[in-house]
Amino acid sequence: MNDTRLDFAEKRSFRRMYLGTQAELKNSQGQIYSGLCANLSATGLLLDADTGFNINEELQVSIPSPTPNMPGYKARCRVNRSDAHGTRFHVGLEVLEVL
Repeated sequence: MNDTRLDFAEKRSFRRMYLGTQAELKNSQGQIYSGLCANLSATGLLLDADTGFNINEELQVSIPSPTPNMPGYKARCRVNRSDAHGTRFHVGLEVLEVL
């Protein structure tokens, strides 16, 4: 099936879903942080967080479902970038495994 919607300016392997929803991040020491999931694709996420993370650090990301009968999203991810933007950080994560 030919999908003409693929003719968009930013050509990526996977489309991004723009969420704007709360996310919980847990590091390997069990510390929990919160962030806002700006977008999600099949291979990664972009979060707006109040703290930065180290490149290659692994985090578990949980995004609650807005629907009670559907499970939320949970994945093991690796930090690819963590850029300061004022007092906030844009954190780019690669999805290693959907849990």
